[in-house]
Amino acid sequence: MKQNLIASLTNTARCTRRASGFPESPPNSSPSTKLPTPPTCSPGAWATSPQYWILVRDASFDVVFFACVLHHVAHSEHPGLLAEAHRVLQPGGSLVVFEHNPYNPLTVHAVNTSPLDANAVLLTPSSLRRSAERAGFQPGVLRYCMFFPRALRALRPLERGLHWLPLGAQYSYHAQRS
Repeated sequence: MKQNLIASLTNTARCTRRASGFPESPPNSSPSTKLPTPPTCSPGAWATSPQYWILVRDASFDVVFFACVLHHVAHSEHPGLLAEAHRVLQPGGSLVVFEHNPYNPLTVHAVNTSPLDANAVLLTPSSLRRSAERAGFQPGVLRYCMFFPRALRALRPLERGLHWLPLGAQYSYHAQRS
C-alpha cells in the first residue's frame, strides 16, 4: 500500500526526541469522511482538503520533513499541505523538503520508468519555493545533491561545492516558519 508520509521530529526542552509519522489520509476513510475538528487546533488554518489534516495542536513540532513525497501529491494540493505543515510548526521551526530534480535527465528517466512513480509529477524547485512562501514560510535555501553515481563515488567529495548546480539527482529546500 502506497502511503505518503509526513515525518515530524521534535526535540523537547528535556532533550528527548520524538518522531511522528502521519499517513496521507486516515485508514478506512473516503473523501466524504468528515473528520472531527480537535478543539485545540485552529480550524481556519487547516488545509482545505481533509486528507491532509494533521490532527495535532498548532505549533507542535520543531521540524516537518518531506522526503520525496510531494511529487506524489497533486500540485494543486501543495498549498494546503504546506499551510498545514506551517500550522503545526513552532515559530522558527524548519520545513525540510527533499525532492527528485526535474532538471536532471537521469532522474526524469528513473521516475518515468518506475512503477512506484506511475502517477508522479516532478516538482520544480521554483514551484516549491513559491508554494512554501505563500504558505507563510520565510524564503528558504535550495541545495542540489547526489551528482555522482556509485561508479563515480570517488568524486562525491566534490559535491559539497556543487550544491548550486541544478544537475544533482535530488534537491533539498529548507525554510523556516516566521
